[in-house]
Amino acid sequence: MYDPFCGSGTVLLEALLSGRRCVGSDANPLARQIALAKTTWLDPSSLRGALNSILNCDAEPVPFSAVLDVSRWYSDHLRTDMSKLLGAIRTSCQGDVKNFMEVCFSACVKRLSSSDQRLSVPVRLKDEALIAHLESIPKVLDLFARVVRQNIARIGQLPAEARPIEILQDARDHLDASSLPDVDLVITSPPYAGAQKYIRASSLSLGWLGLAPDAKLRNLERKNIGREHFSRDEISELNLDDRIGASEVLHEIREINSIRAHIAGKYLEEMADAADAIVGRMKPGAHLVLIAGDNEVCGKTFRTTLFLRRIFELRGLTTKLELVDTIKSRGLMTKRNRSAGKIEREHVFVLAKPIWEN
Repeated sequence: MYDPFCGSGTVLLEALLSGRRCVGSDANPLARQIALAKTTWLDPSSLRGALNSILNCDAEPVPFSAVLDVSRWYSDHLRTDMSKLLGAIRTSCQGDVKNFMEVCFSACVKRLSSSDQRLSVPVRLKDEALIAHLESIPKVLDLFARVVRQNIARIGQLPAEARPIEILQDARDHLDASSLPDVDLVITSPPYAGAQKYIRASSLSLGWLGLAPDAKLRNLERKNIGREHFSRDEISELNLDDRIGASEVLHEIREINSIRAHIAGKYLEEMADAADAIVGRMKPGAHLVLIAGDNEVCGKTFRTTLFLRRIFELRGLTTKLELVDTIKSRGLMTKRNRSAGKIEREHVFVLAKPIWEN
């Protein structure tokens, strides 16, 4: 099983629990680290021993990398305690255990910050809300120990010695046939065109773990399909197949906002590149389960589901089934500016690769 947009590894975990071998990929290094920790079996007693070593370790502190102004998000004493804890993790642990502990640390990062806990992207609290939140923040070591113990219980439920075959960096990478097998099933939910600030949402953890190249979030954003930010030098002619059917809506969007039109068009162009790699790794007769939803760009309905289905059909897949499910509660929130709306329904497509290829 392959999830080319695996995020934090939910589908990979389900694959392992069902006894399948799995491969994943994601452009966000924090997502890859979480996915690996979530899907790698570790001996619970070894993890408990590692936790005790960390809590009793006096190590050199590891500072926050300069992706954001850290003083805006943490008090001096919190920064000091968090730096010492991260230093203790890296001094006391190695390999998969270190990865597990760093992921537990990252799970504490937002809770300890002055950001609004209800929002995915860090937004600093103000006035009375900030004061109330700061008064409720637990001690760093207490919170970390609680998170580690909760996750030790979860990791112990995995099949012994479970772990993914590989977690790659980019869905557009063509998997190496010499080391990774062709897949019989792909299950994935691709990113959306400019709808979610994937890197910005994880910026605090990326900063603490030092995962952003040259301590610049923009360097990571450039690797993500569906990103928002493009410099003037990056805006160029798109190479889109007219059969995808997006030309008309992209023209309408361009009349309103040329940058938004480029973001949407580049998304489809890069998804087509990803589709080349994904379909290329599918065995004859393999199936693709694709979950996506339509959203708005500049007030125009952007039929992501139709465009993605056509992208894969143009690469030889046949649509066997389409299900539509209303997203209850508030829908998938995409609010970031006036050009976006909410995703109210998700479509589930089942596509198949022919058994015999021409």
